Amino acid sequence: MIYNDDGTLKYDMTEMKILLIDLQDNDNKHTFANKESLRKWLIGFHSVDYETQEGDRDINELTLQELCEHGEWDYKILDKKRELKKQGVEHEE
Repeated sequence: MIYNDDGTLKYDMTEMKILLIDLQDNDNKHTFANKESLRKWLIGFHSVDYETQEGDRDINELTLQELCEHGEWDYKILDKKRELKKQGVEHEE
């Protein structure tokens, strides 16, 4: 992690982030530490509009891919160090 002089977080050097992509072209830009965090967020987000019919699975049982298809989402795995390097931010190990 890289911090500002005042101690606040400037750059999170976590190896990987998951970027949520809204296929409906809304301006939703969220990143998550891992796929399970993203899946749980999508469950919370869609729990209000997910209607189960008899025989349907509970929303909590859906896979990340099924949740993405239900809500017209996609995701991209970002290599955080590579993305920051493109922005000119170097990190000493």
